Amino acid sequence: VPLVMLVEDDRFSAGYAMSLLARENDVFHVRTGEEAVAYYLDYAPDVVLIDVHLPGMQGTDVLQMIKAIDLSAHCVMVSVDNEEGSVIKSSRNGAYSYLLKPYSRERLLWTVRQSPHVKGVDGIQAVTV
Repeated sequence: VPLVMLVEDDRFSAGYAMSLLARENDVFHVRTGEEAVAYYLDYAPDVVLIDVHLPGMQGTDVLQMIKAIDLSAHCVMVSVDNEEGSVIKSSRNGAYSYLLKPYSRERLLWTVRQSPHVKGVDGIQAVTV
């Protein structure tokens, strides 16, 4: 079963994404960039969804740190804005793609399935860390 880490500080956005992701994946949620880096080291998830605007460490910095740990990490940036600078910085730092909020169930699941680590196995477990 694919393991997805959701890095999101907004409870509503996190709850929405987790409810969609839990149908096909094991998913866990962290609220800060610092937690994301620590949990990546412990769990090496198949997909990492990173909100661009986080308290403290910004999402683009989280991306850069995770890619420094594991160049093959499949990271997707998530944001309400499509500011060209954020998109370009994310791309340069190794993000696979940039997912705009609000997103549909189909778009989120399709994005997760694009990871070379995900083979479409169904699962139903979700936890909040």
